[in-house]
Amino acid sequence: MARAGYGGSAVLRLLIGVLALLLALRAPGAQPDVSGAFGAVARVPGGVVLLGLVAIGEAALAVWLVVAGILSSSSHTLERWRQRLVYWGRAVFYGVVATTAARFALGAHENSARSEHRAERHLLDAPGGPVVLALLGATVLVVGVGMVWVGGSLRFRRTIHVPASRGRRRCVLVVGAVGYVVRGITLAVVGVLVAGGAFTDDPHRSDGLAGALDWLAADPVGRIVLALLGAGWIVSAVYSALRIRIARLG
Repeated sequence: MARAGYGGSAVLRLLIGVLALLLALRAPGAQPDVSGAFGAVARVPGGVVLLGLVAIGEAALAVWLVVAGILSSSSHTLERWRQRLVYWGRAVFYGVVATTAARFALGAHENSARSEHRAERHLLDAPGGPVVLALLGATVLVVGVGMVWVGGSLRFRRTIHVPASRGRRRCVLVVGAVGYVVRGITLAVVGVLVAGGAFTDDPHRSDGLAGALDWLAADPVGRIVLALLGAGWIVSAVYSALRIRIARLG
C-alpha cells in the first residue's frame, strides 16, 4: 500500500513541478493552483484514469501511515507518540490529496481558489482567527525548515535502503537531498505567506501552495526561483518513484 502511494506521490510532484515551470515561462492558461492542474489533467484523454490511480495510491499510503502510527513500538512513551503524530499528520495530508484527486476524477469542477478565499476570509474575520492563521503559517514554516535540514544532512537515509553501488548510492542521495530541500523551501515560502496574510488581513496571501506560486510568478527574479523550484519538484518526483523500490517500511 505504501509503495503504491509513493507512485501516486511521484505523479503529484511531477504535476507541481510542471505547473511551476509553466508559470515561470508565463505559459498561456497556466494557473497557480494545484487543483486547477488536477482539472486540466482530468480534461485530457486518459487523465481521469491517471487521477484515479493517484487517488488510490495516496489513499493507500494514508491508510498505511495510520496503521504504522498505531503499531509504533518505541519503548519511550513520548517518542512513541511523537512518531504517531508524525505518521498521522502525513496521513491527513495524503488523505486530502487522495480526496482532491478523486473529486476531479469523478467530474468535480469546483473553483477551489474561490472556496479557499471564502474560508480564509471567514477565518480572518473570526475572533482569534488571525492568531490561528499566524500559528498555522509558523507551523508550516518550521516543517519546511525541518525538511531542508533533513535533505541537507541526508537524514532521509534512515527511511530507504541505500544502494551498495557507489554510483547508484550517490545518485539516490543527491536526488533525495534535492527533493527534500526544494520541498522544504516551498513549504517555508508558503508558511511565510500564510503568516503574512494573518498580519496584513489579506486572504490572497494565505492561499497555500497556489499563493506561493502566484507570488513568485509575479516578479522576474521570482520566476527564476520558480523555475528552479519546478525543476526541483520534478527531481523530487523521481525520488518518490525510486522509493517504490528502495523505501524502508519494516
